[in-house]
Amino acid sequence: MRDNVKEFLQLLTETLDLPHPVLEVGALQTEGQEAYADVRPFFKDGRYLGCDMRPGAGVECLADAHQLPFREASVGTVLLLDTLEHVQSPFVAVQEACRALRPGGVVLLASVMNFPIHSFPSDYWRFTPAVFDYLLTTFEPRFVVSQGDAEFPSTVIGVAMKPSPRAEDAERFREAMRAIEARWPETAPSGPLLAWQPSFIAVSQRLAGQQLPELKQGRTIAQSFVCPSDQMSRIDVKLSNLGRLNNCHVLFRLRREDGQQEVASYRLFAHHILAEGWASIPVPEQAESAGQRYLLTLESPDGVFGDAVAALASDTKAYAEGQLWVDGEAVDASLAFQVYCRSTDAAVSTGARAESPLGANAGGGARPTGVAPEQPDVAAALLRAEEQRWEQTRYLASELRSALDAIGAEHKVAQARLEVKLEAGLQELANIQREVLAESKEAASLSRAVKRNPLLRMLRRFLG
Repeated sequence: MRDNVKEFLQLLTETLDLPHPVLEVGALQTEGQEAYADVRPFFKDGRYLGCDMRPGAGVECLADAHQLPFREASVGTVLLLDTLEHVQSPFVAVQEACRALRPGGVVLLASVMNFPIHSFPSDYWRFTPAVFDYLLTTFEPRFVVSQGDAEFPSTVIGVAMKPSPRAEDAERFREAMRAIEARWPETAPSGPLLAWQPSFIAVSQRLAGQQLPELKQGRTIAQSFVCPSDQMSRIDVKLSNLGRLNNCHVLFRLRREDGQQEVASYRLFAHHILAEGWASIPVPEQAESAGQRYLLTLESPDGVFGDAVAALASDTKAYAEGQLWVDGEAVDASLAFQVYCRSTDAAVSTGARAESPLGANAGGGARPTGVAPEQPDVAAALLRAEEQRWEQTRYLASELRSALDAIGAEHKVAQARLEVKLEAGLQELANIQREVLAESKEAASLSRAVKRNPLLRMLRRFLG
């Protein structure tokens, strides 16, 4: 479990009323993450079931992601959080999640792309955003995002709804996704959310042989270009963090070069810019962008010496259809940038696939070949899990009672010993008091005897 995945899940639960019961597939909390990986606190309703192939913390039900032991349409929400990379057949696992979900149910997938091999117990896959969209083909609506370098993301997240007969369910889902995009903090782990859509690279200038001057406050870098296709929707720029974590911001502006009409503006927290990484600038889709000339500018409202980034460029003018300017002066080079346009090819466009990658039974019905007969639905598993928790509670209560009894017994022994010592001390104090009283009486008697002595009276008269 990673910070950015937890951040997304928390925001999802705050913006969308996820249906219950909730099933987490791959719920085992590995050693050192027992409390950290527990996402149950995000769900106020107690109907939450964690399943995994291995017993341990967070697991109430032993189950294989390829063969979930739950009836069709018996689950409200399925979570596969940093799990699919450990599943031998992720297509089958998503198919099983879809089968178990009822119409209007929600599935949340999160996995890695640029990430070290981590065997818990095995590590099989790395996923691109396009793969997640493909896995979720039978779900509608769906929302796929990535985080990290625009070309080599560290994280891919997909959240989708099983088609519901009620149109308001889909609209409620879309509103929640828009809210998540709007509320996503700029300081969130792993950086901004980059929404995925089928697209192709219309302009590509990848040469980056030189580093332009630091983008400090007051400096402007601008690159003009011609978009050759319609539906321009994104621009990537290659930047350098200069080997440090920066806390300034980079402001990107895109406008038409002829009429100076601003098309898009985007503010990026420089903390998320990598050593030599691609930063993505979302652009409201430009339906008629083919042949249009645009000007992309980069500025920093708060960049200073020691806290600034730099754009990368080619050594020579590699892009012939545009010009690079630094502080208003033309430079014989080209910014390292790429322009993306949304694909209109029916074979790859969202929602236009004629065939599901999960097969004819992806939405329910017969189980995959070799899967055991269906078990009781998730409600029964939840009941068993609840009974197990009560049994654990009773066991812990018994252990606590025994410990309290032992402490009480030790307290009584210690109290008895203290009372014996206190009695002995009081007796000793009484003896001392008697001795002092006897000595006081003896001293008083001696004083009276001295006062009555005739010699003392004669001495007083003589001295008097």
